[in-house]
Amino acid sequence: MSKLNRRELMSIELKEAMGEALLELIKEKPLDKITVDEFTEKAGVGRVTYYRRFKSKQDVISYKLNRDWLKYAEKNNLSFEKMKPLDYSAAFFNYIYSLRETNRLLIEAGCKSCIFDAMQFSFKDIKNPANSKKYYKDKFRSYGLFGLVDGWIESDYNLSVKQISELAVELFYKI
Repeated sequence: MSKLNRRELMSIELKEAMGEALLELIKEKPLDKITVDEFTEKAGVGRVTYYRRFKSKQDVISYKLNRDWLKYAEKNNLSFEKMKPLDYSAAFFNYIYSLRETNRLLIEAGCKSCIFDAMQFSFKDIKNPANSKKYYKDKFRSYGLFGLVDGWIESDYNLSVKQISELAVELFYKI
C-alpha cells in the first residue's frame, strides 16, 4: 500500500468504522431499518461524514469488505502480479471462506450486491473504458468471479478451497 497522509488515514478509519457499525447492526435488524443516525453514532462519526463520503449504506459495506481484503492481502504479502495464479486464487478463496458468517448475514439482509461491489474495487481499470480491451476483460472477469463466489456461497461452500481455486484458474486463465 502506498504511504498515506494523516488526513487520508483518518478518512479510511472513519469509513471503516461506519462499515463495522453497519455490519454489527445488521445482526440485529434489516439494513433498511437502520438509520443513518444509528450507525454513525455507533461508529462515533457525524452524519455529515457519512454523506460526504458515501452514496448509500450499501456503499459503506462494500467499502469495508474491500478494505478488509486489502488488509488481508497486505498482511499475507499477496500480489496478483507476482504470485502463481493458483496460489493467489487459493488465498482469495481462503479469505472468502473465512467470511462465511458475514456473507450469510449480507445475503440474508438482501445485500448480496455489496459482495459484488467490493470485488469490483479490485479491478483497477473497470471504470476506465478508455482502455477498451482491458475494461471489458476486467468487467467480464469481475462478473465471472462474483458468479463463482455467489455460487460457492449458495451451495454452502460445497467445494473445498482447493477445488474452487482450481476451477477459478481453469476458467479465468483461458480468457
